Amino acid sequence: MKMIKTSYGSLLLAVLVWSLSLFGAVNGIEEIKCPPCRYEKENEPGCYSYSQTSSRTEMKAWEPADEFCLASLGIELRILKLDIFWAICPYANETDVNYSEMQNFLKNYPDHPISREIKELFADRGIFVLNAAGDYVLPESITTASNQAFINCTFSQQLCWGEVRVELKGRIQKIRSLCKNLHSRQSGALQLEQAKTRENLCDVATTVAACGTLHDAIQAYKPFGGDCTFFDDIIPNSALPVCGEILLLDTSAAARPITTATVISGLASVALALVALIMV
Repeated sequence: MKMIKTSYGSLLLAVLVWSLSLFGAVNGIEEIKCPPCRYEKENEPGCYSYSQTSSRTEMKAWEPADEFCLASLGIELRILKLDIFWAICPYANETDVNYSEMQNFLKNYPDHPISREIKELFADRGIFVLNAAGDYVLPESITTASNQAFINCTFSQQLCWGEVRVELKGRIQKIRSLCKNLHSRQSGALQLEQAKTRENLCDVATTVAACGTLHDAIQAYKPFGGDCTFFDDIIPNSALPVCGEILLLDTSAAARPITTATVISGLASVALALVALIMV
């Protein structure tokens, strides 16, 4: 009987050690803070920007650098200024597209790369043509979408720009594709801005006043030896954490969820097995 008690005691001790080590591992993973900044809509109040940790196997949440911080470091990688972007394509589809703002952007920023892309996309109906310099401009004349009027653009550019707006609004599939493409690129660019900011703040020991407590937090987290390159890695939206989950990153940056429910289930199974052994 004494030998049996000793066996049960050893088993109980082993289970206790396993349980503590398991919880220690879970608690060692960086805390998930929600919501993550996805840059898929104009306002994401209280969101957190994520980076990889120095080991590149976990994620860490940071307060995002604001516009003042970005400007102080000279970081601007976005494909469009935010006010213009959110006015043109507030969502990654045709929902609530402001066609007047899109028309004004094309008119007022003729040399912007995105302006050229949009003009090229809609040039198939003759509302834009290439000039001798290789730029997309209004043609000499436009036939209205209803084919009921012929507009001389050299005489009245205002009427022709009005027809451009009508044409844009009538091409829903192209607008949907355009906004989806712009959103994907803008989201990636904004995430890269945050990554570059963190890397810069890690490299610079002198306090950057415009970046407030973010600089201090990054300096405090900075690994021994001063390696800051891991901050330059961005985490795609598809791998960002879902609230309530603890996520690990593998070397390909794919997220692997370990939920609290999984841990509790494992502990419950061990407890039941232990009870069964004691009842024998």
